[in-house]
Amino acid sequence: MSNLKVFSGKCCLCDVGVDISQKDYMGESLHTGDIVQIWHGEYIGTDSEIWYPSGSLTVVVSGQYQSFSNGSVVQKDDAPEPFVMGIKSCGFDDPEWQIHIVKKFRDVVDGEHWPAYGFSYKEA
Repeated sequence: MSNLKVFSGKCCLCDVGVDISQKDYMGESLHTGDIVQIWHGEYIGTDSEIWYPSGSLTVVVSGQYQSFSNGSVVQKDDAPEPFVMGIKSCGFDDPEWQIHIVKKFRDVVDGEHWPAYGFSYKEA
């Protein structure tokens, strides 16, 4: 595994490429560092069911590291819980949300930065 990590601002969140045992809406395995778009559904299971894209990109992460104001980063002792930034409290199985992979973790590179969406990738 590489030393590539996902950052939110200056906070190191997790290693890239960890299989989280979850799937996107098409059944493709999700990993930390996957860039995704989330879609919200209304009237699920009815003839009026409709899905709307969130309008932005986000990333699959976990709380693997704790970052401190002095710049130090420490790996947490407990098992990190994976989530999608923006819908952490909904989890992966909420029927009102779909996760669509836009770019797989293996295609992101050191220094890749998505400032409009609040995340970046860096070797650390």
